[in-house]
Amino acid sequence: MTTKRRVFLDGNGSSQINVEGLGAYVPATDLLDVKQKLGTEIQQLKDQVNAMKVDLGIAVKTASTLNAVTTELQPISTAPKSDMIMLDAGFGFLTAGHWNETEQCWVYAAINCNDDEGHDMYFENEYEKNPVGWLPIPRIDKGGE
Repeated sequence: MTTKRRVFLDGNGSSQINVEGLGAYVPATDLLDVKQKLGTEIQQLKDQVNAMKVDLGIAVKTASTLNAVTTELQPISTAPKSDMIMLDAGFGFLTAGHWNETEQCWVYAAINCNDDEGHDMYFENEYEKNPVGWLPIPRIDKGGE
């Protein structure tokens, strides 16, 4: 969108002009400088708007992913026993799990620690016969890879 501004002569026959909205008389030769500065500011505003569109696109995609992840847990009876899943073993968070045919229960990754300060963390297999529920593991979009 182009904003049209009226230009006023100072009325005394000099080369001073007043561009509406600038609030001051400037030499006519400075008008080109003013026009370039305004053009630069307009381009910066356009760039900011375009950046906001990209940020909005990222926000929409993130919200969609979060919505998919925060759906209700599926009953454990419907969990695929041939795939890795996100398992709710009753801790208030999900963990990676898989059906263990030999033990006839679900096995999941549990974090343990070798010291009292939480510096030496490691994963250990734990078993659960009656998990609360499950969700599929969200897939990461690698942009066509």
